[in-house]
Amino acid sequence: MILFLLILIPLIGAFFAWKSEKIGLKVPRFIALFFLLINFFLLIKLFYDKFLYFSGNARFPFFDEISIPWIKFFGINFHLGIDILSFLMIFLTIFLSLVSILLSWNENVKNIGCFYFLILLIVSNIMGIFLSLDLFLFFTFLEIVCIPIYFLMIYWGRKHEDYKNCSRIANEYLIYSQLSGCILFISILGIAIHYYHLNYTWSFDFHILHYPVKNLFLRNLLICGFLVSFFIKMPIFPFHSWFPNFHKNTPISGSFDLIGILIKTSLYGILRFIICMFPDYMSFIPEFFRCLGLFCIFYGIFIAFSQKNIKKIIAYTSISHMGYILIAIYSQSDIAISGILIQILSYSLSTTGLIILTRILYRNFKTYNFQEMMGLWDKMPYVPGFFLFFIMSNLGIPGTGNFVGEYLMLLGGFENFPIITSVSMIGLIFLSVLFLGIFHKIFYGVSNVIYIKYQMSRLEFFILSNLVVLLLLIGIFPNFLLQVFTCFHFINISRIILIIPTILR
Repeated sequence: MILFLLILIPLIGAFFAWKSEKIGLKVPRFIALFFLLINFFLLIKLFYDKFLYFSGNARFPFFDEISIPWIKFFGINFHLGIDILSFLMIFLTIFLSLVSILLSWNENVKNIGCFYFLILLIVSNIMGIFLSLDLFLFFTFLEIVCIPIYFLMIYWGRKHEDYKNCSRIANEYLIYSQLSGCILFISILGIAIHYYHLNYTWSFDFHILHYPVKNLFLRNLLICGFLVSFFIKMPIFPFHSWFPNFHKNTPISGSFDLIGILIKTSLYGILRFIICMFPDYMSFIPEFFRCLGLFCIFYGIFIAFSQKNIKKIIAYTSISHMGYILIAIYSQSDIAISGILIQILSYSLSTTGLIILTRILYRNFKTYNFQEMMGLWDKMPYVPGFFLFFIMSNLGIPGTGNFVGEYLMLLGGFENFPIITSVSMIGLIFLSVLFLGIFHKIFYGVSNVIYIKYQMSRLEFFILSNLVVLLLLIGIFPNFLLQVFTCFHFINISRIILIIPTILR
């Protein structure tokens, strides 16, 4: 029942927030915060009650499930389940959504009731994505979430005075999303129809459709369909063109949802459906995807070098990080998969910190062009220190969660494919040059700015401090997370636990 409430509560909160604008402009914010906190406590309660009981049972990775018949004729059920992967994703969703609401607390937002209606609607659908164990249900939530994001971009985009620009970017996003959804739907239908021809019964259930396809050509075709669909939304070259402009123009709350949550839905889809349902997915031209990941690493970095907008730089470096994850997925290593899980969490936290700091700079300069900022080291207390920490975290400095994630991904890849992994590590050098160059440009040199109007608020300082603490905890005590991952049923954790002490030496 709690699983159903995790989806329903943000949906109820969305309608309350929409209608409460008439009472007062602050009311929708309080309602959104209240309903998200309810979801957070429900998730913690579920983890405490269920996970500890099932943590030792490797044969039962889902520690809570619920299934309600929906479209009986086609075997479609409202089937929800949670394991450690979906728990991690949902925790990240709620946490970043809370951060988004708190940081936009004092912003002047037009039609604020509708704004928080869309934010909570996004959260509700993302909950459904991470909980769905019916492929048709997963597809439904994945398609519905595009609608509130589309309207959020059109009406509350950063360049809302340029309506045509925001409309064009939102339309481009919607077209790519629909293309991704169409390919995914065809792939899901392919598995369901194949199962029907074998058993003369319809089913879209994740558990039933394990290992359904024996024909090698059909299996590779379906894997290709799932991969292309998820690559469009990750995004991976050449399906990435919608992402940088969309990220640049998204409102601050939407930025957290996009970087920290929305992009992770595709990673979740690969880990949940491709790796779990097609355990022999490596048979489908793995060399091509490893080389594609290598290309994305350097492509994202070199394009970022030519950008002046900080948010576009973050977007392109995110594409570069997706290249490392793609190599790790095709590395044939449990160690690399565990590194992906840690990297998903750590990279989302460090990127959130960078976006918050970018927001502080934007308030003062009304631009994201870092070349128009200079000599701010002694004019903005705490900002340079936080900025340097999150840059170092993104680069994988030892002691942070990003280092553990990258170390495990590279170690898992080097074990089987040393040449590609070694070449990919060169990208970290270019990434260091890029970020340190931006840091030097913004905070050093002679500044023409005499007075900074907007300094870091206490709330921003508190949130950034908590992000720092979380990243340090993950980096210094990674064994806790890795032991939790023992319930993720295709990871053999015993080898990984033995490796971790060498990380901290």
